[in-house]
Amino acid sequence: MRLYYAGSTELESMHLLRSWVGALLLALYLPVAVFIAQDEVRHHRGDWINLSGMLTGIVTAPSQLLLGPVLKLLGVPKVNYADLGFVGYAQIALHVLVTATIIYFVGASLHLLSVKIVHLVRRNYGS
Repeated sequence: MRLYYAGSTELESMHLLRSWVGALLLALYLPVAVFIAQDEVRHHRGDWINLSGMLTGIVTAPSQLLLGPVLKLLGVPKVNYADLGFVGYAQIALHVLVTATIIYFVGASLHLLSVKIVHLVRRNYGS
């Protein structure tokens, strides 16, 4: 996906899917999210206070807010960390992947915005 901005040429365009900022944010997010999710899946204990799934919910909040209501409308039950089945594991993996995609595109958008600002400053104030 190639994005052009006003007054841009072929050489000044930027591939949204080739952003090093998005890739960097993705590389930072994904190992942390996978570690937190697998840790909460493996260690789901607690007595009268059980906070299983809290960190996974925080780490996957963008996906929980965007995809969660759609899954609820489709009749997919919430993840039960005390008794995880295939649907629970698949739902956690889906939320991590969707949030990773969102984080990549936010980083790529920030990269594109910074490229635009640098281009405008160079054009208006010289190199």
